[in-house]
Amino acid sequence: MQLDPGHEQPAAACPVRLLGAATLELFVADSAGAPREGLDVRVSVEPAGRVQGGYAVALNLEEPPFDARTDSEGRCRVGGLPPEVALTLELHEGTQLLRREELRLEPGEQRALELDGRRTLHARRSHAGGRWQSGHRHRGVAVAGQRPALVSGRNQRRSRRARSGADGRFTLEVGVGSWVVFPAPPPIGARSPRGPRTDIAPAAELVVIAPEQTSAEVTLTCWRGLYLSGTVLGLPSVSTQARGFPAWMVCATGEDASIEMSLSNGTFSIDPLPPGSYQVSASGPGGLTHSEPRTVAAGTSSSCCA
Repeated sequence: MQLDPGHEQPAAACPVRLLGAATLELFVADSAGAPREGLDVRVSVEPAGRVQGGYAVALNLEEPPFDARTDSEGRCRVGGLPPEVALTLELHEGTQLLRREELRLEPGEQRALELDGRRTLHARRSHAGGRWQSGHRHRGVAVAGQRPALVSGRNQRRSRRARSGADGRFTLEVGVGSWVVFPAPPPIGARSPRGPRTDIAPAAELVVIAPEQTSAEVTLTCWRGLYLSGTVLGLPSVSTQARGFPAWMVCATGEDASIEMSLSNGTFSIDPLPPGSYQVSASGPGGLTHSEPRTVAAGTSSSCCA
């Protein structure tokens, strides 16, 4: 709302909608129907959904505490929720996320939900050559939609983690819903650009846990040494690029993955990757200049002529 310099009255009328707050009544039980006590319930909303003044205004507001904990009967109540905006309901046991739901409530609505607790996901990891792999970290990330071939780190805060044993087996405690399970790549600081490419391709498997299930099994096949590297020819000089010109990009597109990265002195290296063929092309600032795409297999080097 814009005010005049004297603050006597607003320059234009600004209607404000006053909507009745919504309420959630929750009952949480395990797979046998027994109530779960002491679980943390958290309801959150994106900042832009809490005000009409736009995203910049919303970032300056403190997020209201929409938190509760289940009692001995597995029940809790979360009140004062904003209606007509996208809400995220999370069920936690300590630091572990058991379940995550998206919902939207009407003004003044009082909704009752019954949630179940966690399930067990049994998995086994093998190398592409058939050997069982031990001592490696794995993650299970809650997702929605179709199976991705590569998983980024943006959802790591909602993930489960485990390490495979001597027989390649590991177990993740997960909730009902869709989970992507994949081998966790090593920390960026642990990789050496001059050493052999031994990073494990984080190819993922999608596992759907139904409400009636108590466990599920999945086998991961891991691949090593698959990368794409090369040089883009015909680029502007380094001094020209250093004067603030936008970076050139290289894009590798496969059957289940599309990866884009900026160039470093005209060269690129994309790894790790799932097996298969990729179309590699380079694009100039603003996407106005494109090279002819070249089809190469993961594990080889190539060059793109811009």
